[in-house]
Amino acid sequence: QKVKDGKINPEDIDENAIIKSCTNSSNIIKANFSTGHCGGIVGYCEGNITGCSNYGQISGNNLGGIAGQIMATSTISDCSNHANMNSISGAATYDLVLGGIVGRNRGTILNCYNDKIEINGQYGIDTTSTQTTGCIYLGGIAGANHNQIQKSYNLGSISGTSYDNESTSSTGDIVCIGGIAGLNYEANIITNISNCYN
Repeated sequence: QKVKDGKINPEDIDENAIIKSCTNSSNIIKANFSTGHCGGIVGYCEGNITGCSNYGQISGNNLGGIAGQIMATSTISDCSNHANMNSISGAATYDLVLGGIVGRNRGTILNCYNDKIEINGQYGIDTTSTQTTGCIYLGGIAGANHNQIQKSYNLGSISGTSYDNESTSSTGDIVCIGGIAGLNYEANIITNISNCYN
């Protein structure tokens, strides 16, 4: 895979890639809240990640301690997160997704754990805005799970708040918080969380 400025280009993490035995200790801040993904090891992944750890604090949205999002071809195994994650987002129409291991999981998470750290999401705090139509998905392992989580556990605390800034009516914002996954759903796919604990 290509390495640029000491970093693996997230666009190069395709289904044939393997990231193994890597550690991040630097803090990461994702400034653009509306697009993209952010993770301690990689932002977006279609390949496999194994034996990696994150010790750097992560701020933004669409966050994971190891990966911001993994796809159906991906497996994250034997990985751990040891740092706080925090998202304080101004009101907008996009979702806020934070997970101890993966923000949005469309693949498989196996034998992973989130250490005794805090995951905190605050959404729609911009009182000058009238848009609060997104959702918060916060989970100890995955913020949103659309596939498989197996033999993984969470030891961290999780908190989330959504503020409705509309002056006329509520938009029905949703806050989903879970010790393993905030959301566990995918149309036409049998999602599975097995042998996990919080």
